[in-house]
Amino acid sequence: MPSEDFACAVRMSSEFRELGASMDFSATEFRCLAVILARGGSERIRDKNIVDFFGKPLLGYSLELADAADIFTRVHVSTDCERIASVARAFGHATDFARPSGLSDARTGVWSVVRSVLAEYSRRGEEFDYVCLLSACAPLLRREDLRGGMAYFLSYFRRGECIQLMACCEYLASPLRALGFSETGMLEPLDASSFAESRSQDLRAYVMDTGAFAYRASSDLLSGEYVATNGEVAMSRLARAYILPRARAVDINEPSDLEFAKLLYRAQEIRE
Repeated sequence: MPSEDFACAVRMSSEFRELGASMDFSATEFRCLAVILARGGSERIRDKNIVDFFGKPLLGYSLELADAADIFTRVHVSTDCERIASVARAFGHATDFARPSGLSDARTGVWSVVRSVLAEYSRRGEEFDYVCLLSACAPLLRREDLRGGMAYFLSYFRRGECIQLMACCEYLASPLRALGFSETGMLEPLDASSFAESRSQDLRAYVMDTGAFAYRASSDLLSGEYVATNGEVAMSRLARAYILPRARAVDINEPSDLEFAKLLYRAQEIRE
């Protein structure tokens, strides 16, 4: 996005973060489901979703945050693992139904799983207006982030200008400056024309999905409009970015991510 558009997104995210802090979501009539995906068998970090993080399983932070946000009608932990389900129960959220084995592999798209959760609740006679995909591994996320994101999403959804909002952050460096390797092992720019520009501040700004949370209209997911030919659910064309501060935007996938998140968490504790 152009730099001015990114600056606008940052400003609006900050404004909605403040607005969301004071909104009374309990007074609204909508029903919002929070879905936390926490399958077993994580490959890069053993038991990632329930690994100890300063005396508490990572999943516990997300469950406590979902409760503190005071937005969600129901919180569902989608898992195929009894150990993870037992952690969810310990934090007051019994899993209503297990994730089907066909949706428990590492290649299944996240929105396809969320769509199946909504469909199952619908079969059980429970409908939701909106759904929040909340990471099981987001100990740095705060209550005001979830509430600000919901305020942002609702404002644009009700005007017909958004049916999905994603928690994003700015790339640490422009991806247009990325280098790859040629067939001979030599460095080569991903985009030669952009790489030739001498000043990084002249390059277009880009953001990345943090994986922390996303809001979406349930009707959008269940309609099938954004289902690709391979059965996966694609990102909506009417998606907006909610910009998180970088210090709260660590996507924990590798052991080094986990250690970095611990450093940031400890730094936040010291500041507070």
